[in-house]
Amino acid sequence: MSNKNHLQFLEDKLINNFDFKFLEEIKEKLPYHNAYYLVCLVEVLNRFIDEGKHFNSYNNTFKTLITEASELYLSTNISDVFQYYFAD
Repeated sequence: MSNKNHLQFLEDKLINNFDFKFLEEIKEKLPYHNAYYLVCLVEVLNRFIDEGKHFNSYNNTFKTLITEASELYLSTNISDVFQYYFAD
């Protein structure tokens, strides 16, 4: 798998074709098991893709994705985000 394909693979499984089987396979590797954490995971993945990041292995890609998504998860109040986006 090439460097770019690591992110493309995750994009396909988590964004383009939301793959519940894939999520079930990786569930135990994720530090949090709720929908908000998945939102953070997808947000970080989108940021990596936009930045054109490259990784030398799937494991490094996934570990970095989990770490940054966890930081986002712990530092963001989802209620504030939803109030901002859905305000009248």
